[in-house]
Parts: sequence; C-alpha cells; structure tokens
Amino acid sequence: MSEFYVKLHKWADNVDHMMYEWAEAAVMEHWEVDDVLDLDIFQIQELEAWVELNSDTGYDYTLIGFRNIINYWENEKVVDD
Repeated sequence: MSEFYVKLHKWADNVDHMMYEWAEAAVMEHWEVDDVLDLDIFQIQELEAWVELNSDTGYDYTLIGFRNIINYWENEKVVDD
C-alpha cells in the first residue's frame, strides 16, 4: 500500500489566494475603486466593522480574503494610530 500524500500547504496557499481575489473583486466593485489601495481609512474601517460583524456567523473562514485586504492596505499605507 502506498502512502497517501497531499501538499496541504499548497492547497492552503491556493485557497488563500482565491479568497483574496474574490474579496478584492467584491470590495473594488462595492466602493468603485480600481485597486484596494485606493480605499480611504473610512472605507477600511467600514470593512473592518463588517468583518467583525460577520466573524461569528459560521462562515468566518471565508473572511480571510477581507482580512488580508485590510492587512495589505495597512501595511502599504502605514496607518498611524
């Protein structure tokens, strides 16, 4: 019998990438921007609130794309508190 082997880290990377792309498309369509970096701080805060609101819905794993957008935006914009 051969050993079953799956590169789960590759699957996880692909799922993360796909979720980011879907979230990115939804965000850009909603706020009518060409890039998520075109969002302003108020739009990011609104997105953060929406993510938080939906974190306990049982679909929280689907929010990874939105969380990654927020993290990307914050890293690129270097938000000062």
